[in-house]
Amino acid sequence: MKKILFLLLITSLVISCAETPDWSDKKDNIPPGHVQNPLVENINGGAIITYNLPDDKDILAVKAIYNLKGREVEIYSSAYRDTIKVEGFGDTKEQLVKLVCIDKSFNESIPVYLQINPLTPPVELVAESMIVNETFGGIYVEWDNSFRTDLAITLFAEDSEGEMKEDYTYYSNSPTGRYSFRGFDDQSRKFKIVVKDQWDNQSFWENTLSPLFEEEIKPYNENGELLWNLKYFEAENLYTGDFHDYRWGDNTRGLQLVVAGNTVGNSVAFWLSMRGFLSRWDPTILPNSENDIQPKPNYWTIDLGEEVSLSRHIYWCRGRDVGADFNNPSNRYYYTLPQGPRRIEIWGTNNKPKSATDFNNRMEGLQYWTSWEQVGGTDAWKEDWVKLGENDLLPPSGAQNQAQVTMDDLIHADNGFTAEIYPEMTNKEIRYIRLVFEEYYSANPNGVHIVGIKFYGAYSNR
Repeated sequence: MKKILFLLLITSLVISCAETPDWSDKKDNIPPGHVQNPLVENINGGAIITYNLPDDKDILAVKAIYNLKGREVEIYSSAYRDTIKVEGFGDTKEQLVKLVCIDKSFNESIPVYLQINPLTPPVELVAESMIVNETFGGIYVEWDNSFRTDLAITLFAEDSEGEMKEDYTYYSNSPTGRYSFRGFDDQSRKFKIVVKDQWDNQSFWENTLSPLFEEEIKPYNENGELLWNLKYFEAENLYTGDFHDYRWGDNTRGLQLVVAGNTVGNSVAFWLSMRGFLSRWDPTILPNSENDIQPKPNYWTIDLGEEVSLSRHIYWCRGRDVGADFNNPSNRYYYTLPQGPRRIEIWGTNNKPKSATDFNNRMEGLQYWTSWEQVGGTDAWKEDWVKLGENDLLPPSGAQNQAQVTMDDLIHADNGFTAEIYPEMTNKEIRYIRLVFEEYYSANPNGVHIVGIKFYGAYSNR
């Protein structure tokens, strides 16, 4: 009986397998029909082609075949679309494009040939839009890239023997771009910029310019004496919302460490406004009460001691100790430290700022010098100063959290966050600098950690 049941089971399985339907697409050798009614819309650097598909039920895709710089290029569009985009042409010459239908058996239709007339390629429009000016230590370049084309912008500079040597390549696909190529003296020389896209199309800019002389605006003189007044408003007793520093002589948190040339190190980071609660400025607020909060933003005003024209500002934030291993996640907090700033505004003036005698009382001064809603702040001081620039302390990779931060992001922070002074402000004579720490990596920071700052430009009277 068991043998009979076993045989019946085997027979049933064999019959079931034999009756399993074949769901795969049937293969044939019959070419599909070709595209119908193709229409061409010429665009910059290419064309958009629309068409009707043939009635074949097994159409897989449409293939466009064309030539770029002597190389045959093939691109595909699925059967669910009626449009294909051809691009990468480096001029406006008439081009031939071949369209072919492909079915699921990979048979190809007879080709349909089209003539297209690409408009001016984006890479040429970028070069035409370029505005190039002398800046401190080099040249400053601005351009428009409304097509968001991936670009490599390479600078060539004439050397002492008259040869053009490649200097640096900057990559960008932003709709508007700006970059300063630096590292040159103030001698007149020929500069050439080559703009290249992902298809190796190129356009050029060339001219002779004389970079402006640039040097570091140093906080100390040759005798080691501090030239800057880092505690300007505290010394003037203006109650402006700037820091209150109780650790001037502290070797681990003293403000003097910020201008000592430090670029990395937790143990040399100054904590701006660490004790800057409202009770420090408003005597009507009791210390440690629920109203005694740390207001935002933080402000820091510096008297440089003499008039200068500024070109750029570099900021180093707390992120690791010297020698710390980036591969250790506990050392990777440049972009996550609660006291880490995300955006800093840079303001300046050459006029002596308002003093205590310009206000009837301390609260009136706070309202003028801050935007703190707790004191009715208006930031009215900005009407008397000029904005020189802003520094965005963001990871170049676009990382949104610590896990996404890359090694290049960490190296970028190690080198310092550089902010260019607005080009139209580089000829302004400035003595007083006011940094506004507008945004942070925490919604409720208890201060701002600063490792180092540097300013570059030229002295006005030397």
